[in-house]
Amino acid sequence: MSKLWKLKSWLSLDEGAKMISTVLGESVEVKDLYRFALDGHLKLSVNFVNPTPFKKVTVLKSEDVQYKTIYSNLGSPPKTLRTNIPLAEHRISNTLWVKSSSKNWIKMKGAYELAMIGSERRVIEQLIYPELDLSIPILSGCYIKDDEDIYQLQRLFKPERISTQKVEDRDPLELKPRKLSHVTPVCSLGDYEYELVLLTSEITRFIQSLQDEPNSSKQDDKPLDSRERTTLLILIGALLNQSNIEPTTRGITTSVQKMTELVGAPLSDDSIRNILSQVPTALEKRQK
Repeated sequence: MSKLWKLKSWLSLDEGAKMISTVLGESVEVKDLYRFALDGHLKLSVNFVNPTPFKKVTVLKSEDVQYKTIYSNLGSPPKTLRTNIPLAEHRISNTLWVKSSSKNWIKMKGAYELAMIGSERRVIEQLIYPELDLSIPILSGCYIKDDEDIYQLQRLFKPERISTQKVEDRDPLELKPRKLSHVTPVCSLGDYEYELVLLTSEITRFIQSLQDEPNSSKQDDKPLDSRERTTLLILIGALLNQSNIEPTTRGITTSVQKMTELVGAPLSDDSIRNILSQVPTALEKRQK
């Protein structure tokens, strides 16, 4: 890889496809990246050129949504009707809901991972099949991820300009309350200046995942037994403690991932999170 690789946080899809092709020795095109993303093998990101409005949201699975039952009497003679109202804001898909969203909105600029839980999938599908008119559910929303946080794209509505006439010269009866800017959720990226990109860390992870595919010799290796696995986890826990690293600290996986990249042996975010989550339990078992 080029030495300049370490200086870039993201690459365009064309650059990313060329980099992957060079390293793997196989032809990879941008349309292949789209398909890899839809199939869950590769994480695409979006780079917003200008500050863009977002709201932080909490997402939960459909089976975890709680409901409140409301009873009402209608008709003559009255007939009791029962209605179950979800204790969540709105449905994203058949499997996910937005439980709540922050009251305030913020502006974000730069490259962020596509969450791939709402209309983001339709955006990519439309790029693969431009001849098809793929409808997007209004309430699905468009989402990005920043580490473990999820944000929903918003459209900003600005108040009308106030007249330049001095307030003291105006009739008090004509004074109106000041209107504040507000936002509303949207499902399309089309209203903003953006570019689909690949984070360099994600390209490294993707290439590593393909290079780490087991061969015949690796398949003959014996898997670790529970005692060996616990011993390794305790060793990792001791090294983390010596380095003043708490494995449950929020965002620690990103820092550890960068450490693995610096030694030339990058690990994926999911692999690191899975290992770190097992460390506290292993330590507790041995300390008893």
